[in-house]
Amino acid sequence: MVAGVAMIFFAMGAHGATITVPGDYGSIQDAIDHAEDGDTIIVSGGPYYENITIDKEIALQGTGMPVIDGMGGTAINITAHNVTVSGFNITNANYGINCSALGFAIKNNVMDVTRTGINLQLNDFGKGMDEDNSFIIGDSVIDNNTIWANNDGIFVEAHNWGSDMGEDAICSIGALNITSNTITGGCSGIYFDYLDYFGYEMNDSAQFSFGGLHVTGNHINGSGYAIYLPYIQYWGYEMHNDSVATFGDIVFADNVIDMNSDGIYSHEYFIDWIGSYLYDNASFTMG
Repeated sequence: MVAGVAMIFFAMGAHGATITVPGDYGSIQDAIDHAEDGDTIIVSGGPYYENITIDKEIALQGTGMPVIDGMGGTAINITAHNVTVSGFNITNANYGINCSALGFAIKNNVMDVTRTGINLQLNDFGKGMDEDNSFIIGDSVIDNNTIWANNDGIFVEAHNWGSDMGEDAICSIGALNITSNTITGGCSGIYFDYLDYFGYEMNDSAQFSFGGLHVTGNHINGSGYAIYLPYIQYWGYEMHNDSVATFGDIVFADNVIDMNSDGIYSHEYFIDWIGSYLYDNASFTMG
């Protein structure tokens, strides 16, 4: 297990500096490299022929929908928590936005890509913590994006959140909200690959919470599967000795699905092993 580290991530305030592209720097990546956590980078003009990595807690904001040409690769790669990307036209990319961190806000963008619009690889957060360590972060949001993709509009892989925790460790993760997006074409509109092992095998007063999954108000057109969610498994599974797991609602509502081969796909064992095997005053709450 991991010992000696506390990780608490709060949403950015308005205290940081404002950097402009092309005013202060000629490229978006150059501006990011010179930015600090909490800064806002405002981008206009373009097009920008770049493969961008965001490794700081910043807001990247487009004015007038500047074009980012991904040159056949990944246009934007997010590796830091609490990043905002808003107001860009992303084109000529394999992946529009790849993200391996939480607390993000990806909103008001347009993407026309050859593979996947937004690719979320969200694994192993808070895994293996003990001895009063913590991982605390707020909501993650994908809102009001327009996506054309040949494979998946939005791809989500998420597993091992707060698993194998003990000794008063705390893992608190806000909701995942996918709302008001328009997705056209591809194999799947929204594809959930893994949603499993959340609050799994907890001991000795460990605490895990997840704010819930909310997929609402999206318009998905002309995909194979509009929404692919085969299963949700091993949430709050095998908990011991006063450990606590708390989960918000799972909501799929007000989505418009047109001309897809399948509307919403789920496996026969869609929800399985949830709140199972609780021992010695362990508790599980959902909804």
